[in-house]
Amino acid sequence: QFFAFLNNCDEPTIEAPSQLNLERGDLEKRAALRQQIAELEKTLEERRPELEGKQQEWEKTVTPEQRSRLPGPVQVAYDMPFDKRDAANKKLIEDFYKQSETGRKDFPALDEIAKLRDSEPKIPITMVLKERSKPRDTHVHKRGDFLSLGVKVQPAVPQLLRTAKWTGHSVNGTNSRSEPSTLNRLDLARWLVDPANPLTPRVIMNRHWQQFFGRGLVETEDDFGLQGHRPTHPELLDWLASEFVGNAECGMRNTESQTDNPQSAIHNPQSNWSTKLMHRVIATSGTYRQSSRLRPELSDVDPRNELFARQSRLRVDAEIVRDAALAASGLLTRVIGGPSVMPPQPDGVYAFTQDPKPWKAEQGGNRFRRGMYTFFWRSLPFPMLTVFDAPNGNVSCTRRLRSNTPLQALTLANDAAFVECSQSLALRVLQESPPGIDQRARYAFRICLSREPTPLETERLIALVNQQQSAFATDEPAAKKIVPAELLPNIPLPELAAWTTASRVLLNLDEFITRE
Repeated sequence: QFFAFLNNCDEPTIEAPSQLNLERGDLEKRAALRQQIAELEKTLEERRPELEGKQQEWEKTVTPEQRSRLPGPVQVAYDMPFDKRDAANKKLIEDFYKQSETGRKDFPALDEIAKLRDSEPKIPITMVLKERSKPRDTHVHKRGDFLSLGVKVQPAVPQLLRTAKWTGHSVNGTNSRSEPSTLNRLDLARWLVDPANPLTPRVIMNRHWQQFFGRGLVETEDDFGLQGHRPTHPELLDWLASEFVGNAECGMRNTESQTDNPQSAIHNPQSNWSTKLMHRVIATSGTYRQSSRLRPELSDVDPRNELFARQSRLRVDAEIVRDAALAASGLLTRVIGGPSVMPPQPDGVYAFTQDPKPWKAEQGGNRFRRGMYTFFWRSLPFPMLTVFDAPNGNVSCTRRLRSNTPLQALTLANDAAFVECSQSLALRVLQESPPGIDQRARYAFRICLSREPTPLETERLIALVNQQQSAFATDEPAAKKIVPAELLPNIPLPELAAWTTASRVLLNLDEFITRE
């Protein structure tokens, strides 16, 4: 019954001309070409008796070997006597004859029509969703076999969630001004966001909670059914869902106030379904602002931190790994919106694919855009994102898994994008920080990890810089390989190379890619 809502759609294609198509006048050019084609076809139609005669002569010359190479439907039409063919089969043979070398030789207008069609400007197309004027019949599929039809059903939702109503008719067809068979996807959409529907806001808020804490209040974020886990904090989930919907009966929220206790907030009917507002409520709560440091007294009581007595320690998502490096290095382009871009990636990535993809690394500001703007081939995703567990683009994903592999460390150290970040971070440290190696070490730590280093960390970083600077002082070729191509005249080469190495170390720290 739920599937019946979705079983009433066609997927027609519509043209989606690009800005370049419009600027070049491609639509007008194509219209003019099609007008010429129509005139030629009209002239050809006047010669139909001659066309059919030539076609029959051509059919007699087709050898068995040539017949075997014809498309299957054309072979079926060819085997029928000419006067026994219906309109569809006649058209199949005629269209094939018109495209053949013999047909174009017999009627030069056919060759001219083909050339005009080949010269038509290409206009991109896209698929859209459209309700059928006459609904399909939907049946139960016996044992899941779509060829084995069972009882016919009408659109409806689970009876357990039948409380949501709209415009006089309910989702299960009772107390309805309309027949269940007339319910469509728009009705389903209204039911999904009806304030009386208890499921939708709970699922949404559970996934937001999962993003902030690594695990939802319902751990099975993709299953709220009988086989899913019960919520660890059912009252909190209910409150978040109710707050998200914004029930007017609960009063008004003071959106300017910030509180450690989210339950002291009250609803604002003017901010219904406000994701931004709920993010603020969660992020300003005492629960979120806890330290993620492991507390020994909780090891036995709550080993999986299901009670959220501390914050969870999470590695950031794949796109944010690179964003963090770009931000620390000062390279991040903060422009919002626009088309996808192609940042640098290792050479030869597409060498072993069946269909090599074009990938020209961006220059200028587009090279350093946020990870969410990275162009994504479904058949071969951006390697850096895959290394850090980004999901495939051809399947839905409700929760990203987090792995910890040596390839991730190798990527942070050696990938071209992260090497550029290291070079820029080194320049930033040398140009922005106060003089003195200890001051520069502390400044680099603050940029990358948002905290002051411990004395031991400062000592180790200084030792690394000194050791690398001594090594590069006697090996200029090695130093030139690691620094940017364009050197600043006021910065010694060994010093820049040493700080580039130190920057690679800082950007490779587990703490750098982990939200504490």
